[in-house]
Amino acid sequence: MSERPSNLWDLCDQVCESISARPQNYMQQRWASKDPVATLRAECGVELATHLIANHEMCGTAYCRAGWMLSILYDGPVSDGDYSISAQAYRLLGEAGVPPEDIEDLFKGSQAGPISTWGTPGYVQKGIDGMRAFMAKHEKKLKKAQLIYGEKPGDVKVKGSTR
Repeated sequence: MSERPSNLWDLCDQVCESISARPQNYMQQRWASKDPVATLRAECGVELATHLIANHEMCGTAYCRAGWMLSILYDGPVSDGDYSISAQAYRLLGEAGVPPEDIEDLFKGSQAGPISTWGTPGYVQKGIDGMRAFMAKHEKKLKKAQLIYGEKPGDVKVKGSTR
């Protein structure tokens, strides 16, 4: 993994790097899914899920963009059972002055395509392209929003809001 991000731009860039490096662990429809296999079986059916799983390595956890953001900030696995992943990621971007509707669009489950295409190059590229488009639209705010780290893992605040 890259060094700890200094601002939200760097964090978003590291999300893209993480998705690219571990495409099997990117699932936009579910965040911090402890059992992506069960999710695939429930939503795609056993036959398609078996095919998807057979063609991908899995670490046992899959993240959406918000999940990847927090996994990078916490420097390790996160689970929505421990805290609200989307709320924390939403808060960080909101503190930087990103409009709520743009944050909601970034975290929408449908942004990478149907779950049945999970893990495919097209699905992964859509996930990365969506993050890059968000970054381009909010470049000034994301670069100005410095991340201030507290003593506890994941205790992160934003300094340099453009509100």
